[in-house]
Amino acid sequence: MYANNIVNEKISFIRKLGAAALSGKKLRAIGFCLFLFMLSDMPAIIVGSLSSSYAAQILLQVYSVLVAGPLNLALMFYFLRLFRGQDTEGSLAFGFNNVWNAFALYIRMFLGIFLWSLCFVIPGIVAMYRYSQAFFILADDPTKSPAQCIAESSYIMNGNKKKLLLLDLSWLLWYIAASIPAEVANFFLMGADFVVYMPESIKAAGGIVYHPLASLLFALQVIVSVYYYSSKSCFYDLASGNLTLYDSIDDFSDPDPEDIPFSDGDAEALPQEDMSDGSYQ
Repeated sequence: MYANNIVNEKISFIRKLGAAALSGKKLRAIGFCLFLFMLSDMPAIIVGSLSSSYAAQILLQVYSVLVAGPLNLALMFYFLRLFRGQDTEGSLAFGFNNVWNAFALYIRMFLGIFLWSLCFVIPGIVAMYRYSQAFFILADDPTKSPAQCIAESSYIMNGNKKKLLLLDLSWLLWYIAASIPAEVANFFLMGADFVVYMPESIKAAGGIVYHPLASLLFALQVIVSVYYYSSKSCFYDLASGNLTLYDSIDDFSDPDPEDIPFSDGDAEALPQEDMSDGSYQ
């Protein structure tokens, strides 16, 4: 149950809280993100380099769809608990223990965003931000149905979409900067001719082949992702009323993870009759 809290905090304030929550936990968070990346993308990289058959590509697509939900849920569960200073053990198991709810939520979100995108690009982007908190909500309470998670996400994002968009954009240049070293290294290590005139078998496999040394540099993007998801967890707790609001960043100028004040859950509750059937969309 959530209140519709308008997030008025500065983007820098949200990012500072997210960074503070990572104090002493960055390496474990980076390791967890790398592990999820391996589970998500490594099968495609390995199989794609060995076979370009349609059967292999279909299997990879099926695998990607099946694991996307539980891996997303595990990621949100991990960073939500990390931001709150709680134990993050068992995050991956949590995602796969709720695999069907996570899978159904992923499919429902994908279809919703896709259908809105058919109208035009802008409605699709609006839908993406409207549903953006659904996995956080499921991580908070895995007993909720996918329809209820989407409905509650739509509710708490009412008036908060612009703020989340600005938070995302604040990380965009960091992601771009983090990707440049790997791309440049790959260009020189693999050779310009290979990168520009890629063999047809690799094109059929659906991607660019990266030199192992260049691939290591993508760890820079993972580091940025750790800060990004921690700040998104902060945004979720602000928007949902789990985190006490401050009038300005001066009220919390030097945040300590243990001092982050969460509410006791007495925020104004959502009307359950409007949420249980997913009607608020």
